[in-house]
Amino acid sequence: MMPVAATYVPDYIIISKMGLINTHTGYILSCTASIFTIFFFRQSFMQIDKSIFEAAKIDGAGHKTILWHIAAPMASSAFVTLGIFTFVGSYNNYLWSSLVLKDQKKYLVSMGIKAFFSAEGSYGLNWGSIMAACCIIVLPLLLIFLIGEKWIINGITSDAVIKG
Repeated sequence: MMPVAATYVPDYIIISKMGLINTHTGYILSCTASIFTIFFFRQSFMQIDKSIFEAAKIDGAGHKTILWHIAAPMASSAFVTLGIFTFVGSYNNYLWSSLVLKDQKKYLVSMGIKAFFSAEGSYGLNWGSIMAACCIIVLPLLLIFLIGEKWIINGITSDAVIKG
C-alpha cells in the first residue's frame, strides 16, 4: 500500500552494501524482490486445493518435493504472469534505473529515450525520430506478451470450472 519510490532509499542502501551498484545484477535483484511478488505468489499458492498437498504428504513427499514438483508446476502461469509484470515495470522504470546504473553503457532504454529526447539541447524538437524510437522500444514488450499470453489466459481460466 506504499508507493514504490518510498522503498528506494532502503533498497539503495541494501544494494550498495552488497556491492551491486552500477551492475545489471543489482538492478534485476532489486526489481524481482518486492512485496507484490510475495503477495502474488501467496495468492497463487492459496488457489491450489489443499487435498493435493495432503495426498502428497500421505505418499511420503517432503516440503521441498511438494513445493518444486507439485506446487510450482501448478502455479506456472503465476510465474509467467509475474515475470511479464516485473519485466514491463522494470523496463519502463526511469527513476530507479538512473539511481542504480551510473555507467552510460549500462543504461536501460528509458534512460536512452531521455538522452535521445534531450540530445544537444533540442528537448523534443525532432518528434518524428522520438516517436519512431518509442515504437521500436515497445516491440520487445509486445513480443514478450505474445509469448506469455497463453500462460496468462490459462492462469485466469484454471479456476473457472465449477466443482460439483
